[in-house]
Amino acid sequence: MKEFFPDGIASIERSKTLGLLDIVLCSVFGPHKVQEAVLGIKIIDPEKTPLIFSWVTALTELPLVKELTPPHEKLLALLQLFRNNALKSSAA
Repeated sequence: MKEFFPDGIASIERSKTLGLLDIVLCSVFGPHKVQEAVLGIKIIDPEKTPLIFSWVTALTELPLVKELTPPHEKLLALLQLFRNNALKSSAA
């Protein structure tokens, strides 16, 4: 991949339509900051995976993605609830 994108993906054109891979990548890694906060682990390391990190960062800056992404606080509360319920059920 570095052969094709040696400097990472700096930006994505606003007029560009999102492809299936863009949508999947944004769905899985878009909320990585919330996942990192809840789980306490690094999901995307910019040093180890600079291409994925720059791609996700560029995608999350798109107006459409910003509009469709839930607020950080709400997503954080939801993931904490899921995690707490999972921990309770595994302890029982």
